[in-house]
Amino acid sequence: MFCGGWVRSGVGSWVWVWVGSWMRMWMGPWFRFISWFWVRAWVGSWMRMWMGPWFRFISWFWVRVWVGSWMRMWMGPWFRFISWFWVRSRMGMWFWFRFGFFCWARMRMRTWTEIILF
Repeated sequence: MFCGGWVRSGVGSWVWVWVGSWMRMWMGPWFRFISWFWVRAWVGSWMRMWMGPWFRFISWFWVRVWVGSWMRMWMGPWFRFISWFWVRSRMGMWFWFRFGFFCWARMRMRTWTEIILF
């Protein structure tokens, strides 16, 4: 409650500015990385509260995008080949899953509607 009054009065924001400038002086080049990490963590906690169950799916999507961009930078031309191999393996798993279900449905004499829908 005491801190809330500080923030409402505007003193809290200046305290954080002072702390941030001191940390920048103390940490040097690490400060940008760590402060950006904290900004993302704060935005993430706000989005989790706002989006509810959708947050896990969307945040996992962004984690994969971030890892992919980092891997592209790290691996160079190998990245395209390896990522395309991964895409093909995923497509292959999807194909075999559908094909296996198709065979199972025909074996049980299911209707074409069930085969198409599932």
